[in-house]
Amino acid sequence: MKVEDLLEIEEIRGLRTRYSHYYDGADLDGLMTLFTDDAVCEFGPRFGGDWVGWQDIREKYAVNIKR
Repeated sequence: MKVEDLLEIEEIRGLRTRYSHYYDGADLDGLMTLFTDDAVCEFGPRFGGDWVGWQDIREKYAVNIKR
């Protein structure tokens, strides 16, 4: 494994940690800093299907995030 691979793994771990921190803390603004304009959240039909684009994701998290 190369150093670059390890750095990428750490970046993913950090992203997961920030996601959990923002979501658990009901910090919608912080959470949304993790998504790009063209992001897609694939939750499946049980959780509202695909959330496509930053604005759609924000609107749906705003309804679902526990405050």
